[in-house]
Amino acid sequence: MHRFVFVAAAVGALSADQARADTPQESFDRTCATCHDKDGKGNTKMGKKFGIIDLSSAAVQAKFTDEAAIKQVTEGGGEKWMPAFKNKLSPEEIPPLVAYARVLAAPAASPPADAGPAAPKK
Repeated sequence: MHRFVFVAAAVGALSADQARADTPQESFDRTCATCHDKDGKGNTKMGKKFGIIDLSSAAVQAKFTDEAAIKQVTEGGGEKWMPAFKNKLSPEEIPPLVAYARVLAAPAASPPADAGPAAPKK
């Protein structure tokens, strides 16, 4: 009896975990990083093979709108070959994924203006 309860609880926990939606970063890491790498630079075997764009570049990202990126992720194709993800991601998952990709081109955080002078290097 105890074994059955344990197995049922474990199966229930597994099912609940599988039902949890990925965060945008998890979706990016799972679906995009194979080519774009986790940092968006595209320094992967596939990224280099296809000459994909550097998503960490603000200049590159300025060349397309969110709507164009959503369409590209959904339908694939384009100037640089890209697979369609409409069968792997829901329409609700793609806009947050694009928003996450935009963060990859955000400038590095600057220290607050009131942080004072930097400590001297030793």
